[in-house]
Amino acid sequence: MYKFLPVSIFSGLILGIFFLPACSETVHVNAPPKDIWVVYGVLNPQEDYQYLRIAKSFLPDDDAVEYAKNHDTGARGLEVTLSGEDHVYQAVEIDSILKDTSEGDFGPVTNLYRVKTTGEKRLKEDGVYTLNITSPIDSSLKLTAYTRIPPRPKVTFPVTTINRGEKCLPVVKFEDSVIVYFRKSRGDIPSSAMRYELRVFLNYFENGIQKSIHTKPTRLFYQDKGCNHISDQALCYQFAKAQILNQLKAILNNPDSRYSYDHTPLCGNPFTELPNSVEIQVTAVDTFLSKYIISNDPTRVNFNTIRREYTNIEGTADAVGVFGSIAYHNVAVGLSPCVEYQLGLNTTWGSQICD
Repeated sequence: MYKFLPVSIFSGLILGIFFLPACSETVHVNAPPKDIWVVYGVLNPQEDYQYLRIAKSFLPDDDAVEYAKNHDTGARGLEVTLSGEDHVYQAVEIDSILKDTSEGDFGPVTNLYRVKTTGEKRLKEDGVYTLNITSPIDSSLKLTAYTRIPPRPKVTFPVTTINRGEKCLPVVKFEDSVIVYFRKSRGDIPSSAMRYELRVFLNYFENGIQKSIHTKPTRLFYQDKGCNHISDQALCYQFAKAQILNQLKAILNNPDSRYSYDHTPLCGNPFTELPNSVEIQVTAVDTFLSKYIISNDPTRVNFNTIRREYTNIEGTADAVGVFGSIAYHNVAVGLSPCVEYQLGLNTTWGSQICD
């Protein structure tokens, strides 16, 4: 069977996927080999660089897992461009990129195609961008895809408050259920996002070493979850009781470690820098990436166990993967004393703080 390369492309949303082409339920064991291209790219207008992963599927004669450990099937020497909003971006090939090999069967390095999107060429929200892939040595190859970048959502609760000349971080009791409200976009234009997701980030110190973690993203959603509807331009999501706390506790669970984080000041004058050690993030996901994530959701089943392969990569050769886009908004919050105690982030509290 063909085996495709996993990919980690964008900050916040991370894709690591193994899958099989499922266009037909008939497998021709002795069929002649053919190229199947694998393309991943997720545009983020809040980043200075965009990364694209382009590779080929492989079918070795020997053990495919062993082959994957010692070979990088990344496609090299391609002409890769991104165009949209009156700009054309030329991608630069970056080789020998170190990968996180703590999980998976693939080798330690890979190559990527990088596009610089700074200054006047920064990607625009609600802009349509087209990816084109060609080969200088194979004039017949042409792969293309497009995406419309969704507008940035905006968290409206919980948010920093200003009272009597002081601004204060909202203290969120993650030991309880938590409701997050957000606007789909920051203007009057309806959002082009198909789905949304939420997660919580925590920047902390473990034995003096700075680290960052985040909770699992919620499943993609497009309507209110467990809370009241406000308007067509806004959504709300309610986390279950202690859902966030329990996920963080599962990570900060080393009894031999000393944990701490920057948590003061919670309030200050309008010019005071408040800590952003804890942030709630809402992410808007475009149509193509949403469909791709939904179609690869392991909880989705059908009657014949054959999972249809979704891709928006088109062209003169067979291809799989996805080219999509996201936009997100982070809001800083404070932790309750009970959560600080249960996570071991503040040793001044006792167990009675959670009574």
